Amino acid sequence: MNSRQNRLAATSFLTILISDILDYIAGGGFLPFNPATFTAILRFVSVFCLIIYVRNTNWKGQVPKYAARLLTFLIAWNIITIIRGAFNAKIYYDWRFLFLSSLFFFLIPLAVIIGITIVFNGPFLKMIIKKVYLYALFLFPLGVLLLFAYARAVISVWFFVMLSIYFKNKWRILIFITAFLSMITAFEIRANFLRVAIGVVLFGVYLFKGVIKQGWLKIVSFLLFLAPFILLYLGIAGTFNVFQPFDEEDVFVVDQGGKESSNLMADTRTGLYVEVLNSVVADNILLFGGGATAKYKSDTFVLADNMTERYGAEVGFLNTLLYSGLTGVFLYFFVLAYAAYLGLNKSNNFFCKTIAVFLAFRWILFFIEDITKYDMNFYFLWVAVGVCFSNQFRNLSDEQIKIWTAKYIFA
Repeated sequence: MNSRQNRLAATSFLTILISDILDYIAGGGFLPFNPATFTAILRFVSVFCLIIYVRNTNWKGQVPKYAARLLTFLIAWNIITIIRGAFNAKIYYDWRFLFLSSLFFFLIPLAVIIGITIVFNGPFLKMIIKKVYLYALFLFPLGVLLLFAYARAVISVWFFVMLSIYFKNKWRILIFITAFLSMITAFEIRANFLRVAIGVVLFGVYLFKGVIKQGWLKIVSFLLFLAPFILLYLGIAGTFNVFQPFDEEDVFVVDQGGKESSNLMADTRTGLYVEVLNSVVADNILLFGGGATAKYKSDTFVLADNMTERYGAEVGFLNTLLYSGLTGVFLYFFVLAYAAYLGLNKSNNFFCKTIAVFLAFRWILFFIEDITKYDMNFYFLWVAVGVCFSNQFRNLSDEQIKIWTAKYIFA
C-alpha cells in the first residue's frame, strides 16, 4: 500500500466530512447560500477517490470468497437501482434527488475497501485522531449554534472508542473526551447518542473480558439480528408496536434551552412505516423497489410545490425497501450478518468481536433511524464491515494490534 492510496483514503474522508458539516450548518440557517451543488461536488470527489482506491487494490484476495461475492452482489444491485432510478425519473425534482443525493449513498459501500485494507491505513486513522478530533475541539463552543456541527465532525468516534483498548492513556483520554462532547452536544439526536454509548459499553466489555464469555457476545448478536424481524412482524400484525410503549409518557424529555421540549421516546416512526409500506405494496415494488428516485405517498408532511410524495423517510430500512426492495434489504442484512459472524468466530482479536456486536446493533438501528445518506455515519459503518471481512486484520492478535497502533498511528 503506497502513499498515493493513503492520500486517496484521506481525501475521500475529508471531502465527505466537509460536505457533511456544510449540510448541517446550512440546515441551521448560518450560510447565506444553499451549498447543495458544492456538497455534491465534494461527494463526487469522495466517490471518485474510493473508485480509484478500489481499482488499485486487490481487495478480493484479502477477504473470504463469500464476502467478496456478497459485496459484489450488493454493489451491483445498488448500481442497477441507480440506473432504474434514472429510467424512472420524470420531473426536475427526480433528477435533482438522483444527482444530489441517491447516486452517492448507493455507492457508499465502496468505503468497505478502506476497512479491508485497514492494516495499511494507519496514516489515515492517525489523521483523524491527531488532526480532525483535535481541531474539532475548537468547534465545540459553537456546536449548539451550528446545529450539532461538532457531533457531525466527530461522528466516527464510536469506532475509535472501541479501538482505544489498544491506545496509550493520553490518546484514550482524547477519544473519550471527544465521545463525551459528541453525546452532550447532540443529546436529542438519538442515533448519535446510541452509537457512541454502545461503543463505550463494548469498550467496557473488553475491560471485563475475563468474566464475560465470548459465547455471550454471540448470543447477544444473534438476538439483535433476530429482533427486528420479530418486531416488524408483530407490528404489521397489529399485535405489538415497539415504538409506542412510552409515547404518551413524559419520560426522557430534553429541555432545548427555551425552545419546545423534546421527548426522546416520542413515537415518530409508526406513521412513516404505515405510509411507506402502503406505498410499496400499492405500487407493487416490494421485491425490487422503485429505483433510486422512488417516492412514497404521504398525508402527514406538508410538501413543497403541491407535491404529495416524499423521496425518502427518516428510517434506513424504509428507504432501502422503497428504493431497492426486499432484495436490497436482505443483501444488506447478509453483508452485516456475515461480517459479524467472521468477527465473532474467525478472528484472533477482541476488537473484531466488539465490531461484530456493534454491526448487530446497527441492524437494529437500521429499523429505527440510520437515515440513508452519503455521510460520515455510513462511511465508517462500511469501514467497520471491511475490518471484519479483512483476513489480515482478523488474524492479528490483541498484542499485534497494540504494536500496530503504536507504530503506524501514534509514531
